[in-house]
Amino acid sequence: MKATILPDLFLWSVYQPDRRIDFNGFYWRHGGGVLIDPMPLPTEAKSWLREQGGVRFILLTNADHLRASLELRREFAAGLWAPACDRAVLDELGAEVDGWFGPDSQLPQPLASDIDLHWLRGGKTETEAVFYLRPLRTLLFGDAVRSHES
Repeated sequence: MKATILPDLFLWSVYQPDRRIDFNGFYWRHGGGVLIDPMPLPTEAKSWLREQGGVRFILLTNADHLRASLELRREFAAGLWAPACDRAVLDELGAEVDGWFGPDSQLPQPLASDIDLHWLRGGKTETEAVFYLRPLRTLLFGDAVRSHES
């Protein structure tokens, strides 16, 4: 788990050789612990998360970022929240999602008071969620900005 320049926001990466880029997952030590678009985690990182107070919520920016969410949902007894526009895709994958958010529905408390939802269109999925973490004055998003192939 790597610290960022922002307090209580951490990230980790997993290299994807087929795409020749790193994919990132985020942990925000806030509201009981929030994972965003989580990649698989080694045992040591899971232990570190427990030391930080665990994980209460897992948020997805889009259905393609389900990744390690189901495993981590079970392991930490966390609630998984995803964009309502991705419901059909996630249902087809058999993903156990605890809640849906969208332009007309919010995140659960205490997240709804600290995260503003925004939406981007034109990516690889129909609509992608963007999270504005109000206490950090920071935008977090998945595929809106992609690295070039090196």
